[in-house]
Amino acid sequence: LLEKSVDFVFDYELDDAEDNKWGVKLKGSVSQEYADYVRRWDIKGIQRHAANKNEKLPDMGTDEGAEFYADETNARQYDLVLRCTVGWWGVTSGGDPLEFNEGNLKKLLNMKPGLVKQIAVAIEDDKNFMPAP
Repeated sequence: LLEKSVDFVFDYELDDAEDNKWGVKLKGSVSQEYADYVRRWDIKGIQRHAANKNEKLPDMGTDEGAEFYADETNARQYDLVLRCTVGWWGVTSGGDPLEFNEGNLKKLLNMKPGLVKQIAVAIEDDKNFMPAP
């Protein structure tokens, strides 16, 4: 079952204000895409620590610290969605199907920023990626 889940793609269905169905194709936490995401953020953390050995990270109890960590969380979720979204269906522009690629995905996420957290939560939910035995 675990071997099947590595390459399993979850179709996450969404709808818009007009009730048009569309969705994204996602890879989960046992995929190579997810492993690449984790590694990238591990490297960034190590580099930040090495560059700022004597600097303390902002205190989360302050507005500055809370904003720092909120921005960090948002950046991680955005990167997770970019790395683990591998396709879509039902996405149109001017009534025509829109090709799936990173540039178009970024445009969609920037137009609808609430999607980032929604899709990130679906990616992090391992039960979405367990195919039927």
